[in-house]
Amino acid sequence: MPSAKKRKEKKEKADKLSPKALHASGTDGSLGIAGLLLCQGGDVPAGQAVPDNTGSKFYGAACHYSAHPVDPARQPISSNQVTFDAHRQQSTEIVLWALAKSASTNLVGGAARNGELLRVLSGKADGNNEEITRMNGLYEHDPIVCVRPAGGTKGDGVFAVHDIAAGAFVTSYPCGGLAIPKGGAGNSISELIVAPFRFPMLAMELNLNYGVNIPFFGQDGRQVQLIGDKSQRHHMACGHLMNDSHTVQELGGARQYIERANGNCKPEYANGSLIMRTKRLVRKGEELTYNYGPGYWMDKPKNPHWDTDCAVGFSALIQLGADTYVTESVSVYG
Repeated sequence: MPSAKKRKEKKEKADKLSPKALHASGTDGSLGIAGLLLCQGGDVPAGQAVPDNTGSKFYGAACHYSAHPVDPARQPISSNQVTFDAHRQQSTEIVLWALAKSASTNLVGGAARNGELLRVLSGKADGNNEEITRMNGLYEHDPIVCVRPAGGTKGDGVFAVHDIAAGAFVTSYPCGGLAIPKGGAGNSISELIVAPFRFPMLAMELNLNYGVNIPFFGQDGRQVQLIGDKSQRHHMACGHLMNDSHTVQELGGARQYIERANGNCKPEYANGSLIMRTKRLVRKGEELTYNYGPGYWMDKPKNPHWDTDCAVGFSALIQLGADTYVTESVSVYG
């Protein structure tokens, strides 16, 4: 049995990682204002709360302006690789703490589901997935799909470079973060948790338009969503850039969409990875599509709401004198 001293040390370490403790650790309130100003420094893409690269900008600004306001001898945070790696490790500990707490509180199965979600969020599931390894061996140097403009208002899309047989796995759906249902029935709040390897990206930069359901369920029946990593455009990890074959509006309603939408691919979840698989023969030059479901078009994801939790998250990024950067999960309205 651990000694009283060991138990005390363990508790003190856990308390230091607690967002509540971080919020109360003497952070200068002006950093919250700085975060808010940075959030207003650019266009906010539909589906997310803040502009792209807000976390990187804030991290850079924090490193530059982090000299202690009272003790001039206290040096600003260094921006070298060693310090960056240390901050990323500290951020990872916070992310894992937030994931474990959210999973145990909000999901059916509780803490038992945390291990698999951790593999999804960390990228370990994709790294160890046999099917993805097999695809890499076959297609890494001979791509069967590519990303290019799809025309019209679609933006980019994914296209076949060669004929692709029915039932073929073609690319993965890379995870940039998770949206975990939070709250009771009728509540649309989710908790956004960013993948640790995306540091210093903020959870508020995750874009709900790239969300797809995976088989984990909240207490209210809603599913966890894997949020695609939109920085990824590699042909082996571009499933999140596939367009829908149709919209509800194009086909005249939800019933018509269900009857007639005919995407040629579908996402399949296996062993912690989401992989796109063809439903039929796809010809060279044809766009690969899958059907998002009528709910996506009838109730498109809203921009996450900027609220007090978000502002506090920014204030907690730098702990004066502690040389610490923190990435937090935040509550948003999906």
